[in-house]
Amino acid sequence: PDATAVSALMKLRDSNAIPAIEQAALRSKGPAARALKDKVQIFHAYEDMVGGGNSNIPPWGQSGWEKGAMKGLGEPIEIEVDNFGNVWIADVANNRVQRFNFDGIFQADWGVGETQITEKWFGKTRPHFATAREPSEDPKGFWNPVDLCTLPGKTGDKIFVLDAKGKVTVIDETGTISNSWKIPQETGIIAGAGGEGFIELVKGNVAVVWGNEGWTYSPAGEELGHFELQDGSPT
Repeated sequence: PDATAVSALMKLRDSNAIPAIEQAALRSKGPAARALKDKVQIFHAYEDMVGGGNSNIPPWGQSGWEKGAMKGLGEPIEIEVDNFGNVWIADVANNRVQRFNFDGIFQADWGVGETQITEKWFGKTRPHFATAREPSEDPKGFWNPVDLCTLPGKTGDKIFVLDAKGKVTVIDETGTISNSWKIPQETGIIAGAGGEGFIELVKGNVAVVWGNEGWTYSPAGEELGHFELQDGSPT
């Protein structure tokens, strides 16, 4: 294709151009083809995001980025039920944690930023998609939360969330993010059914499995121990 025409296509900000860009991608090679295909993914993500989203999300959600909707992109979405009947969900591709009541009605979510288009996925990138919250290493944000667990309390349960950057975030009994810490990992985990990152409550303490390593912490984040899994990463 003519270089000037391709340059003009890449400057368009209208998803109606998707068919023309796809046709140009088929006729291109190498980096030029990849750039055109990436543009198509951005436009598809933009189409998913525009219009303010669906405000009529059914109980227990649907696929999407709106409040009450969920997005896994092939990764399992972890669920915990606390002792007060609240259902907590690690909404992995939306970079947030959501809470539902026992009838499946959305109550609240946690994360930072607003709905945006991103290609950030675990430690790498993937085709652009619309996400409910910014992928963030901020103490009050999440970068693909992969697992969560609950610590029972008299007035409410604490929720411990592990994300793909190795950060443990604590949501206290009042629904406030009260603490966070990072495990001393040197390598990231990869996406995949079953995952490689897990967090569980064990005898009142918090255990984190990350690949073939593990750590135990007090609920306040004090490291209590470290161990290795002799048979490799769980899958």
